[in-house]
Amino acid sequence: MAYSLEQFAVRGMLSDEVVPVKVVQERNSGNILVLKSVPVNFEDSGTAETIVKEVKGQFLANDATVTSFYDSFYENRAIHIMMEYMDQGSLFDVYTAAGSIPEDVLATIAARALEGLAFLHHKREPHIIHRSIKPSNILLNHDGQVKLTDFGHSRQLDNSYSGAKTVVGGVSKTTRGFLCYSSPERINAAKYSYNSDIWSLGLSILEAATGRFPYRDVNEYYDLLDIIVDEPHPEPPAGASEEFVEFINKCLDHEPADRLETMDLLSDDKFIERGRENPVDLAGFLASLREHNPRYDEKFPRL
Repeated sequence: MAYSLEQFAVRGMLSDEVVPVKVVQERNSGNILVLKSVPVNFEDSGTAETIVKEVKGQFLANDATVTSFYDSFYENRAIHIMMEYMDQGSLFDVYTAAGSIPEDVLATIAARALEGLAFLHHKREPHIIHRSIKPSNILLNHDGQVKLTDFGHSRQLDNSYSGAKTVVGGVSKTTRGFLCYSSPERINAAKYSYNSDIWSLGLSILEAATGRFPYRDVNEYYDLLDIIVDEPHPEPPAGASEEFVEFINKCLDHEPADRLETMDLLSDDKFIERGRENPVDLAGFLASLREHNPRYDEKFPRL
């Protein structure tokens, strides 16, 4: 089926920055989904169609741990990607509403996010590195499901809009999402592998535990990148359990050769074991959070 923007009614705006992300309702079916519109800087419609096919190819294998892909199409100088709608938003939205997230809740979220990485790294064919793990790309819904989004897509698509993210001046939340969750080896443009995603996951979980980006505020973007590469990683908050501290230390090891892989953490980490063997009622936690934050319904329509 050929899609066009006219077929969708906008129900909400999740992001209106460089890459607009909207909650939309398909007019014919009534289905609610997410429409991510990636601006592209080429004129050739043939190139656009090639990238649309490439994007579709990235999502041939769906899994319960990653957001479902429905379709993609090109219109108005953008590639539009139709994705599953997760009605509790992202880890960023959840910790922003809560102030910070309790450790037991984070253990459950981290374990489920790690299972998503295990799918991408080991079960999906071909295996892929996510390359963009951050709080806004770890999504949740009212059933307590945790799913990864924004993985892979297309290197050509990434390249087509990366120029729009060039940073001038201070570090905003938007620019921070571009590279500041990347591992030191990626920032240094060195060889990297699957466990670069582990660094990004650890930093994201630490941020949710503290309620703020873990590195100190700086005025210049490249100063922040230097800090990430050259200085010791941020410490967990005071009062954190030994299990949580060990998990963060394993994830945020500057040496890629010493940083654990996905399956290592799933099989032999006490914090992740806590989240898998004794998960909290994540659906109940999220329902309570929504009940005490009326603006949640404004941004995230209920299914």
